[in-house]
Amino acid sequence: MKAAENREEELRQQIAALRVAGEREEEPEEMVTPPFWGQPFCKEIDKTAIPPNFREIIVEPFDGSQDPHAHLQAFQTQIYISGGNDRLSCKLFPGTLRGVAMQWMSTLPPRSIQTFRDLAGFFLSQFAANKVKRLEVTDLFDVKQGEGESLKKYLARFNNATVRVDDPDQKFFVKAFQKGLRAGPFSDALALRKPTNMEEIRARTEKHVEMEEDQLERRRSERKMEQKVARTAILTGANATPLGRREPAPSITFDDRDMRGRTPDLDEPMVISMGVAGYKVERVLVDQGSSLGGEAIQECSGNLYGFAGECVPIIGTLELETCLGERPAIHTLPVLYTVVDAPASYNIILGRPALNKFGAIVSTKHLCMKFPVGREVGSVWADAQTARKCYEDSLRVEKSSSRGNVNILDLDLDPRGQFEKEGPLPAEELKEITLGPKQGQTTRIGTAMSQEEEGMLIAVLVSNHDVFAWSAQDMPGVDPGFVCHQLS
Repeated sequence: MKAAENREEELRQQIAALRVAGEREEEPEEMVTPPFWGQPFCKEIDKTAIPPNFREIIVEPFDGSQDPHAHLQAFQTQIYISGGNDRLSCKLFPGTLRGVAMQWMSTLPPRSIQTFRDLAGFFLSQFAANKVKRLEVTDLFDVKQGEGESLKKYLARFNNATVRVDDPDQKFFVKAFQKGLRAGPFSDALALRKPTNMEEIRARTEKHVEMEEDQLERRRSERKMEQKVARTAILTGANATPLGRREPAPSITFDDRDMRGRTPDLDEPMVISMGVAGYKVERVLVDQGSSLGGEAIQECSGNLYGFAGECVPIIGTLELETCLGERPAIHTLPVLYTVVDAPASYNIILGRPALNKFGAIVSTKHLCMKFPVGREVGSVWADAQTARKCYEDSLRVEKSSSRGNVNILDLDLDPRGQFEKEGPLPAEELKEITLGPKQGQTTRIGTAMSQEEEGMLIAVLVSNHDVFAWSAQDMPGVDPGFVCHQLS
């Protein structure tokens, strides 16, 4: 009886064990992520899970033929934007590799990568042969603007080269850019006003590129118009105009609307503003009577002569892109300027050759200049306020005497005669200042000086006020051999 009970208990245990084993077989096995080939990462990196909402890393795949530094920099930038850490960087980096680079990754020793610094070091060492060579500053002097290459493309190519230079010395960048620049209006403008850094060059280039692109667009439009005229002539046969004949220029007229509220009785000079080499130049005198031909230059041998025989040396000639008008009627042409070193109240004098080149017509009554721009008419109006300012400034310009001889005047020196007439007015306003403690010890000085110059002048006058003759009592005992007064 006891043996039967033991046998029954043994069977129950076996049945329970079978039930437990059956339940274990029914439970699904836990999914285990297989390790990366060769297991180059440490266990902590292998166990790192990618967050469910983590931003996808978008980088151009690396197949072993590109620059490893550029790929590594692009990957780290994406990781920084996505907010990843060091372990995520290690786990996501193999996903950016392809081909030979992926095969290399699988050959790394097991557990050899503890941080992303380790992985980056192995990566750069393996593909060091593909590293792009850094440039020296002297290499920039070999970057030159090609024949027919636009200024915009040359600047972009030069900027790409400067990025590869380790020494960011702006002084050498500027010199290299100017040396490689093709001779033309922009190189002349940089030579006249030297830039100090590349930022200034980029800003000035942007203005010149706009003018350059406007010229190209205008030339394309003119070519299309000429081609259209030529095709029309071919299709219409005998009734067509001869090939190459240009369309008639638009009519240029002036009326009272061009006065712009000015008084027609004022004979003011034609002073305008215009664009030269990408810059707005004010105080430009339009002189319809000024011209200088090639023969005159040869006869002068490097000098210009005025009506009174005064000689002005010529520094040289300079061709600059000159822009007249306002959008949309803008006309830009290269103009050859003669540069002189002479005091003048005008920055540029626009003479007959330039006016004829633009086809410009000037109305001094309306203080307006008009010129054809394709089928339209461009206009430039004078600035009366600037013209008056130029006239006032011209009064301050000292005129040197052409001869050293003494002028002999045959005049009646009676002080009651012509010397009592009103003399010329001063070129600027005057103000009265006090020099001494006594009444009447005053004088007047000009107002065009700076505060520093005015202060220095007043200090000198006040400190020497005792040497001035304020009255007849201040000049006793003057030697008659020096000066005397004789009644007539």
